Amino acid sequence: MARLFLIMFLLMFAPNTASAGVNPQGIVMATGSGPLTEKIDFGVFASAFLLPGSDPLFFFYAGPGFQVTDWWWSSPRVGLVMDWPDSGHAAPILSLWNGLSFHDGDLTFFFETEVYVLNGGGLDYYGSYNVDLNVLPVSVGFHAEQLNEAVTTGPHISYPLNDHMVLGLQHHWDFAEVHAIRGTIEMKFD
Repeated sequence: MARLFLIMFLLMFAPNTASAGVNPQGIVMATGSGPLTEKIDFGVFASAFLLPGSDPLFFFYAGPGFQVTDWWWSSPRVGLVMDWPDSGHAAPILSLWNGLSFHDGDLTFFFETEVYVLNGGGLDYYGSYNVDLNVLPVSVGFHAEQLNEAVTTGPHISYPLNDHMVLGLQHHWDFAEVHAIRGTIEMKFD
């Protein structure tokens, strides 16, 4: 069944990318959290965003996480991005992460909203919006990413190798001719 989901996922975007140039991308992520109380934890997140031919971007976040209800958690975070365009060497990040989980975690939504402070007082907005179906070890879903007014969207799939490592593949399309395939590696230290 997992192979069937993988084949269906690949077929969803293969015709579009066959004629277009595809930009490879990669993200390596490390996450960790520990409980403070029964409904509050403290989490850290770090990632490297890799684009061939460009300097990597590095992101670091930390903040509390609140289990607001049985199906909703929220985490305000502060962070730092290294080598963000128009920010000099480093820029602060203000971020809010929200997750919704239904049907015992089989259906999940994740919303990440961020503001990057630029040199000279300007701001960049970043948003990541995801919906996932997690009925097998394989998780499949759709996402949209927004940087100011620019939006990309597409399907994604991920597979946990074990309790601490997840591999993923994402397709991003900008509603024109630009396509990107992004491989992801997530390491969890909970």
